[in-house]
Amino acid sequence: MSYTRQERLDIGKQIYNNEISKTDAAIKYSISEGTARDYMRLYRDVNGLPPKNRIQKEESTVQISMHIYNYLKTELVKQGIPAEEIAFIHDAKTDAQREALFREMRSGKKKILIGSTDQCGMGVNVQAHITAMHHMDCPWKPSSIEQREQVSSYLLVKKQ
Repeated sequence: MSYTRQERLDIGKQIYNNEISKTDAAIKYSISEGTARDYMRLYRDVNGLPPKNRIQKEESTVQISMHIYNYLKTELVKQGIPAEEIAFIHDAKTDAQREALFREMRSGKKKILIGSTDQCGMGVNVQAHITAMHHMDCPWKPSSIEQREQVSSYLLVKKQ
């Protein structure tokens, strides 16, 4: 599909302002991610804006991760797992909240814990009821491989 200059600028503005990711823009507008990036650069250059910094890129990665987590939870609920039995590790922001979540996992109140290797790695000892572990990524650090064999990024637990 061919877009006018103004349409390309509008798409680029959405990407630059983190209203939509390059991946989502590529899907929505039937363009490649490279083209989406080019539209964002066009918008940035025309408006004399600075390049997106590393923090913005990291925030975009977090947004993509959250989209995947929410999609996974939605699909699990569709398969009959009660939403209240599914937890995201990132919802526990303080040490007290994390410990309460871990108690719920160990007791069986929460059945599924979704989170990254970094967040679910060290000190997450909730494997008493584990029946399966699903790794959805390839870790960058060898220490992560060893750690995640003890506590996984994705844990499924059985009912008591």
